[in-house]
Amino acid sequence: MLFGSCVAVLVLAVLFGGGTSIGFLGDAAAQAAAVPLLCVALWPMMERSGWDAQRRAIAVVFLSALAIVALQLLPLPFHIWSGGEKLLSRSGTAGIAPSTAWDTFSLTPQATWAAAVSLLVPLAVFSAVVRLDFQQRRMLCWIVLGLGVLSLVIGFLQVAQGPGSGLRFYSYTNLTEAVGFFANRNHFAALIVVSLVLVGYWSTMPKVGARPPASNLLLWAVIALTFVALVTGVMLARSRAGFFLAMLAIGGGAAIFFAARTQEDTGGRENRASSRAVATVAIIAMLFAVQFGIGRLLTRFEGDFVDDLRLRFAGATLQTAIKSLPFGTGLGSFVPVYSAVEKSDDVHPGYANRAHNDFAEIFLETGVIGAFVILAFLAWFSNRSWTVWKAPPVGEARDVTALNRTAVVILALLLAHSIVDYPLRTTALAAIFALFCGILAVPATYEVQPQPKPRRGRHHSRGEVKREAWASEIAWPEDWRRTGASS
Repeated sequence: MLFGSCVAVLVLAVLFGGGTSIGFLGDAAAQAAAVPLLCVALWPMMERSGWDAQRRAIAVVFLSALAIVALQLLPLPFHIWSGGEKLLSRSGTAGIAPSTAWDTFSLTPQATWAAAVSLLVPLAVFSAVVRLDFQQRRMLCWIVLGLGVLSLVIGFLQVAQGPGSGLRFYSYTNLTEAVGFFANRNHFAALIVVSLVLVGYWSTMPKVGARPPASNLLLWAVIALTFVALVTGVMLARSRAGFFLAMLAIGGGAAIFFAARTQEDTGGRENRASSRAVATVAIIAMLFAVQFGIGRLLTRFEGDFVDDLRLRFAGATLQTAIKSLPFGTGLGSFVPVYSAVEKSDDVHPGYANRAHNDFAEIFLETGVIGAFVILAFLAWFSNRSWTVWKAPPVGEARDVTALNRTAVVILALLLAHSIVDYPLRTTALAAIFALFCGILAVPATYEVQPQPKPRRGRHHSRGEVKREAWASEIAWPEDWRRTGASS
């Protein structure tokens, strides 16, 4: 039941959680499905005693989220921080935070409540994944890869049908690029990058002796086709961040493949052929992408990076965050806060929905507490990454280690993407991020599948029949026995 509920929430999140802001119906559906998943995941934890790894991981995540939300939403009997009025006032006029006797640290309490509800999906996915075994976690990874390929197919159709395609599911979206299930091409590219890393993990599956060479050859062909299609999808998205992250994802996938090989795997004709196959597939994918997609992507690099609006958003956000210390302006308060402090030189026809730097936006909205949580997470992530990558791939833990390394690469890429964009603000990518955090947080248990015992039937092999024939009660001549045995 736990695994099935987790699959349902993850699929709902990826299919319908690609919006760039809070309040879409698809987000609400995923959040509603996350509530029973949370109950199923947490109920057994409350019945047991002791603090095992699963309970510690869930407690740390929940207490961190609860502390931030409660501190921002609980009204206090006196106005501790009055910086909001000065921060959000212009030319002596009052801002959006009037002074009252009972007030919250959040300048936008309703938006903070909405942001708190959006945490249900990643919290539920994380709480469920830490309780799943290795086979179930790997199945979730294959589901994510399948959803990435499905989103890629939709992206191809969107580009083929043009701006008027009925497969664009959001009214405010990129009309000339592939976006898949998302409203933004950068977030579509992020899902493709995650899928590229999963293909690298997939390449560790063909093993010598585990299946016939013909089956391995067919599997390599499917992996190569999927890899080439995903790289082409990144080009069709025309995402600059996606392009650089895809290059890193290809390198990370290759590192996962070569690190998963044991000493027995390094020798032999078939293993050397698999290594050459990985390099050949990567080269073919690069050439194919250059041939069919590099022209569209190069047009995105014609502008000056210094004049890019996202750099101005991030700079203004950091300046405002420093002024809003120590408690921040509240989760979900970026839009009204930035519109109040936006410089006249940065005004543009649209509006800034995000800071395009998730670390700067978290710092603005949560203050020193959010900064402490981010630093603590990065320290934990660095320690776990070092532990996972130095673990030798031996025995039954080989597959578990390869999956943990895959989680490290995917989390690192999503964190790097968060420096220049806001992928984790979408329900889809937040759920995927929580999935791989759960995989990395608690080591998976590897249950060895029992091998079926051979059935004992009435029929025997030819050698057994011969031996039983000579072992009967009839006194056969010795010469006949030698003749029958030799024949």
